[in-house]
Amino acid sequence: MKVLKKIEEIGYALVPSNRSESCFFHVAAIFQRNKILSIGQNSFKTHPIAKKYGHRNSILHAEVAAIIRHGLEDCSGLNIAVLRINRKNDLTISKPCPCCQSIITNVGFKKVFFTNQKGQWEQLTNNQ
Repeated sequence: MKVLKKIEEIGYALVPSNRSESCFFHVAAIFQRNKILSIGQNSFKTHPIAKKYGHRNSILHAEVAAIIRHGLEDCSGLNIAVLRINRKNDLTISKPCPCCQSIITNVGFKKVFFTNQKGQWEQLTNNQ
């Protein structure tokens, strides 16, 4: 899908130049067809929505940030893609954590994509 390639390009453009060598960088994008509607990235913030779904640490996950930016409304018919860029600037596994999967299910995304260990896109299924 062309939109997933575009999300990769945006992800690499958003990587901060001053990030720590051990830091992973996550980006999530909400999209419909080929139109990107919202982008989120991991950050050292917290939000009541994240806590509601079980996030106990002080990191706001990219998926939650994208959903908050989109407006926390019904996301039926929309898709979300999550990617992770490691310290070597390679794409790696970014399967949503159980808390993020719960939020994703609750707001009703049609499809969920994530990068796997090989840096390729996979679609999350109900039994993953």
